Amino acid sequence: MSRYLISSIRNLATSSLAMISMFAVVSGCFAASEIPVGTGESVKERIAEASEGDTIVISPGVTIEPLLIRKSIHLRGSGSGRVDCGPLIIQADDVTVENLAPGGDDIAVMRIERVSGVTIRNCLIRNTNRDHLGYGLKAQTVSNLVIENCRVHDNSVGLLLAEASGVHVSGCDIRNDNDGIIIADESRDIEISDCYIHRHQGQGRPGAHADGIQTFRTVDNLTIRNCQLLGNMQHMHFESTTGILIEDCICFGSSANGVSFAWRNTTDATITRSTLGYSGLSLLNMTAHGYSLTENILVSGHSKPCLVTIGVDELVSDENLFWNTVRADSPMMAASEVRYHRDFSEYQEASGYDQNSVYTDPGFANAPLAIASINPKRFNLLTHSWIPIWGHIAMFQVGDTIEIGFDGVVRKCLEIRDEGIVIDPPLAELPSNAVMVTTWGENENLQLNLSRPGQPNGHRPGYVSAEAPVQSSSK
Repeated sequence: MSRYLISSIRNLATSSLAMISMFAVVSGCFAASEIPVGTGESVKERIAEASEGDTIVISPGVTIEPLLIRKSIHLRGSGSGRVDCGPLIIQADDVTVENLAPGGDDIAVMRIERVSGVTIRNCLIRNTNRDHLGYGLKAQTVSNLVIENCRVHDNSVGLLLAEASGVHVSGCDIRNDNDGIIIADESRDIEISDCYIHRHQGQGRPGAHADGIQTFRTVDNLTIRNCQLLGNMQHMHFESTTGILIEDCICFGSSANGVSFAWRNTTDATITRSTLGYSGLSLLNMTAHGYSLTENILVSGHSKPCLVTIGVDELVSDENLFWNTVRADSPMMAASEVRYHRDFSEYQEASGYDQNSVYTDPGFANAPLAIASINPKRFNLLTHSWIPIWGHIAMFQVGDTIEIGFDGVVRKCLEIRDEGIVIDPPLAELPSNAVMVTTWGENENLQLNLSRPGQPNGHRPGYVSAEAPVQSSSK
């Protein structure tokens, strides 16, 4: 081999090694870093210093200040709890926020605007602005948004999704003054799963219309799966929405309608393997067409119908279980175009629906005997110890254990007077709206459990236990 060729090979090898070394140095310059923020330090300053892909680790005691994120970074609270920080505005793709407790008094304590690929995980979202527009999280013109394992508490409205697509909300505990989740403005492909959505009762806003989940202004392809909704004024209220799937859910205890497909503009909806129980008005309000109800448990909790099919077109309803309450002497089980039915076989024959459905006590492990709403027409007469009952006073007896608004407080019915009940102990605070009043009979265990004996794992396949998750005031 010639000296020239050997020299050329050596030079090429040396150049290649130099290029590899230089590439490693350059790559190292752009490697993602962890940037700690300690007690008394400014998160805003660390965000300004961070590069794309960096993770800012925030310790308790940092300066509380508004944070604007315009680069693809990750914010993470250190330790096992959620770390307090100021309100967040996210205006960059591929941002992750976890283990934080953004708070403040603002339009929203977390705003996500015109971005994609944002993840919010294990956060406490709480806005001290209790006005009607005091949102916890407001996401507008977003795609591929994930909100998981968060507590969304004590806001006026919990979550607002507008012009949103590809959103997944999962494992969240949602409890607010007015609405829990609002989905609107041409949003599509939204999934809500494994969430506990409870006690949206319009507290502090007399006359409010509070829903666990609400949609309006054109929403398409919405899935609600394996969720528990308890003690809301309405659990779900849909307007201008198509393509709804509700499966393996529990909707229990609402002072108005349980699930409302409203304004004749919500179509193509399926409810399956779910338990709908104890609503002040109707379990289901169906105003348009294209509904499917299969393998559900429908329990009114009073003497009025479990299902009303009047004026509903293109309905499939079968393999459901119907029940009113043991306290009803002659209950109306369902209502068809023909009449209100007190005989289930008559309803089946007259309507053509529910040919394989049954009317029987579901045998819940632990549930109230009956339910009614505070009378909204006599709401001004409500006192701390006398509760006017709307329409179902026959469901109550002296000596019953009474619960108001699913507050978990054991009270006794001392007297039935003037279409109302006298209770003790009295209410510590009057509700702002006509919430639910439940009677548990002689039972003083108010831990709701809708599992059913004789079924695998204590309940029917596809059904979940409605034992309310343990509430904690800690972060």
